[in-house]
Amino acid sequence: MENELIIPRRIKRWALESREIASLLTSAYGTALLEAYRDLDCDLLYKSVTHGVGHIERTMLFGAMIARNEHLSETDTRDVLLCCSYHDIGRIDDRYDLEHGKRSAEKIRESEGLRSLFSYPEEAMAAIHSHAVPDGETEGIPEIYGVKDPEKYALLTACLKDADNIDRVRIYDLDETFLRFEGTRQMVPLAWWVLDEYLRTHTVLCFGDSNTFGYNPRTGGRYPSYFRYPSILARFLGEDYTVINEGLNGRTTAFPLNGLEWLSGLYAIRPVLAAHCPVDTLVLMLGTNDCAASLALSADEIARGMEKLIRAAQEILLEKQGTLPRIILVCPPHIEESVWKGPFAEDMDRNSLKASAALPGLYEELARRTGCEFLNLDGVIWFSELDSEHLRPFDNYRLAGMLAERIRLKEEE
Repeated sequence: MENELIIPRRIKRWALESREIASLLTSAYGTALLEAYRDLDCDLLYKSVTHGVGHIERTMLFGAMIARNEHLSETDTRDVLLCCSYHDIGRIDDRYDLEHGKRSAEKIRESEGLRSLFSYPEEAMAAIHSHAVPDGETEGIPEIYGVKDPEKYALLTACLKDADNIDRVRIYDLDETFLRFEGTRQMVPLAWWVLDEYLRTHTVLCFGDSNTFGYNPRTGGRYPSYFRYPSILARFLGEDYTVINEGLNGRTTAFPLNGLEWLSGLYAIRPVLAAHCPVDTLVLMLGTNDCAASLALSADEIARGMEKLIRAAQEILLEKQGTLPRIILVCPPHIEESVWKGPFAEDMDRNSLKASAALPGLYEELARRTGCEFLNLDGVIWFSELDSEHLRPFDNYRLAGMLAERIRLKEEE
């Protein structure tokens, strides 16, 4: 199984927000943690949402922090991290199970490869057995494994139990009185924060018209989800991201189309963003429908409509989530004269083409003025020859790829 841990991918970013994690990473305990993540054999872990790899990752993180708080030696730190890594490999379900620690220890005893990882294997196996047993019922466990150093066994047991217990925040069932170290009790707020950050994904909201919706120029219906650019973007970005498709046929920047106020993006943007916040990245791609002959708008008027939309988005998100999202303003391809040979011939006139062609320069200047990023599709992607207004499947792939590259590069900075 490929090692696809979440914390090693995110911990450097977490360190920018958490002084405790930043301090850990700059210490030998942080180095030991990253090495333990690297060496973790995920194939051995119990497969579960509750006691699976996520719980193990967080328990290892808390184990490293406890080791630092208690000033453990390098050898003891490594054994604590190994106990955190494999303490649940004997689980057979997620129920309350006093025997799973014993089964985990037995698996380690039966595996020369696992057993050889520990500097104090007997003490570690006894600690793993004991972690699932109430404190008053551990008598006799050290003798099962031939413990030679009772103090080492007690230390490993206390560290493992605290690291395991503090992650009970994941089931909203943490009793702080069961935590053994004062330093661990002080970590409880951090444990809640780590859980939130671990489960959180980077939310990308794509707000647009029929090209975001996934209009199919061949059928007049909708592309299967697989071919819509927000869905493709989600596949490109992977599981650390949530991509939301908020596309609507006929949507404009800020103008009612055909007398329908709800087709105005300005009409919809506040409730849409309020419903989905927190939003990390907002992709705006509108302007084609604003070029409709019935609206008779100039390119300057369309750009002003887009500015109203951007300002409204920034205002509502600042109010609801306290931060401004990253906004990528996408200029769609320009409309060509071939539109007059297709099904939307009556919707566009010569002014439509003129306004469409002028949008890239105006949108680029608008992006600078409003603090947005600018992505120009004009001259890079073209509308389908079937109607000269909508994207073909392979163009959806190209758009999604361009956006994915932008979003990933920003995240890595």
